[in-house]
Amino acid sequence: MRWKSCSKTMAVLVVVLGLAAYSAAASETVLYSFQNEADGMGPLAPVLSVDGRLYGTTATGGTHDLGTVFELTLTKSGWVKTTLHNFVGLTDGEKPWAGLDHFS
Repeated sequence: MRWKSCSKTMAVLVVVLGLAAYSAAASETVLYSFQNEADGMGPLAPVLSVDGRLYGTTATGGTHDLGTVFELTLTKSGWVKTTLHNFVGLTDGEKPWAGLDHFS
């Protein structure tokens, strides 16, 4: 008797977890699609949200194909990307795989 009760509980738990995973996946939205190499490519790290704007890095692309720092701003027509920095290599780093951090 205990086995049947346990298996029913497990079945319900699996269904609930499956629905939660489906719900989370279904709620993702693309805010911006990088257009080409000059625009930046390979955003690997999470973005940082500050005052309604999103900040992030791309591991490649940009002026020197060494990555960028970008800002996304929400406008009436959608999210607009501004490149804040193009990495140049030895003097300021290159190909960032990490995101940004907020210091007050």
